[in-house]
Amino acid sequence: MNLQLRRALQIAVGLLFVRVLASTLWEYRWYFPADFQSAFLTGRESTFYGLYELAFYAHIISSPVALVLAGGLVVSGRQFFQPNVVLGRLRKLHRWGGRIQTFVVLGLVVPSGLAMSPGSRAGLPAVVGFLTLSSLTALTIIMAARAAISGRYADHRRWAMRCFLLLCSSLLLRVLGGAFIVLNVESRFTYQLNSWISWLVPLVIYECMILVQCRRNRRCLSPTSPPETLSLPL
Repeated sequence: MNLQLRRALQIAVGLLFVRVLASTLWEYRWYFPADFQSAFLTGRESTFYGLYELAFYAHIISSPVALVLAGGLVVSGRQFFQPNVVLGRLRKLHRWGGRIQTFVVLGLVVPSGLAMSPGSRAGLPAVVGFLTLSSLTALTIIMAARAAISGRYADHRRWAMRCFLLLCSSLLLRVLGGAFIVLNVESRFTYQLNSWISWLVPLVIYECMILVQCRRNRRCLSPTSPPETLSLPL
């Protein structure tokens, strides 16, 4: 792909990311205090208490933080973890950002997501979809951290990107949900479908991209490939 076209595409995706995130945050005005006439909270008066209420607020507060951190780490990682680049302070910032991100995701985003998932009103398929999403999010960030600690930075970048895509599923969920409304096809089934495709499709596309890249460069699949020389703990 032409370099200018790739950069233009990256900028467009970044702007879309910011736009959808800002739109999501704007809806928070209905949650402080909880407005049970708002779209998400409609009909939840009888269940919005105790663990679910705590998980809800933990999730809506921590998720944007995790998204912004993940975006910054992905961008900085592409630049700062290249060989022969001396950017000590920025690498240190990336390392600390990764530590904070790991705490936010494993300590807040994932537990709150797991606690909220059974409360989905779209039925068992949606519950399983959201539970799977939360579990995979935990797995990917753990694998990203382990790879960074052991100095396997190519693996670290791949696992970190997987985690980023899973975190972005909340934004894609809203985009697709809006599209279903515009197309006048919104239903219980489309929400169940959305609970899976909002994270599964981007993940599958990314895995296909990795396979294509590996076929172009067999070294990344070869067990005899030389180890990366850059040594920087997470």
